[in-house]
Amino acid sequence: CIYLKLSIFYIFLIAGLIFLQTIIDSILGSLLQAKFKCTKCQEITEKTEHCDNKTEIIEGIHWVNNNMVNIMSSAITTIIAVAIFLV
Repeated sequence: CIYLKLSIFYIFLIAGLIFLQTIIDSILGSLLQAKFKCTKCQEITEKTEHCDNKTEIIEGIHWVNNNMVNIMSSAITTIIAVAIFLV
């Protein structure tokens, strides 16, 4: 019976951490991820080239792409998870 309660606790804890990671990912993406504008068609994109032309950065940090946001959100969530499990 104690194992079932612990299992349910850990299932909810892990689900909560996964949900937290999606929130962190969205926040970091909106605040830090680079967004570019095509100089030819004016489309907003995450790419550094569009329409065979270089794009210009309009917001965010140039080197922070979607992969970097994913790595950062995973690292932050992992640190939080380790802190929770060590307490």
